[in-house]
Amino acid sequence: MTLTLPPLRERSEDIPLLAHFFSRRLSEDLGLPAVPFSHEDLKAMQSHSWPGNIRELKNFVERCILLGHLPLTELKPTQTTEMSGGYPSCWPLEEVEKRHILRVLSASDGNKSAAARQLGISRKTLDRKLSGWGELIETDTLTGTD
Repeated sequence: MTLTLPPLRERSEDIPLLAHFFSRRLSEDLGLPAVPFSHEDLKAMQSHSWPGNIRELKNFVERCILLGHLPLTELKPTQTTEMSGGYPSCWPLEEVEKRHILRVLSASDGNKSAAARQLGISRKTLDRKLSGWGELIETDTLTGTD
């Protein structure tokens, strides 16, 4: 009997179930705690092409357990999702906030007013955060606005 299954990249809805299955099974085998996958983690995994198919997913989950966190830098998204998070759960909140703000600013082509509106903060708050990080970016000349 021959079973033909489509590649994992065509079954992205199966990835969360498989990741949780492998996490439970491998954590028991390794005697280590399972790595909890956040919604953003699972979305990042679903956007990866998994050229090694299910074996690659299993190995990735095993590395997550051994490292104690998700090495999301290994995942290369195959589809672009606007402002997808995917921040490792081990990052401090301040780092997540900084990366998100800089990502929104970049997506706004450096327009601080547009970025502040999208973030739901004032332009003054955005400037204060950027200067606190040493990220003074003069975008007025780049965008011709503000």
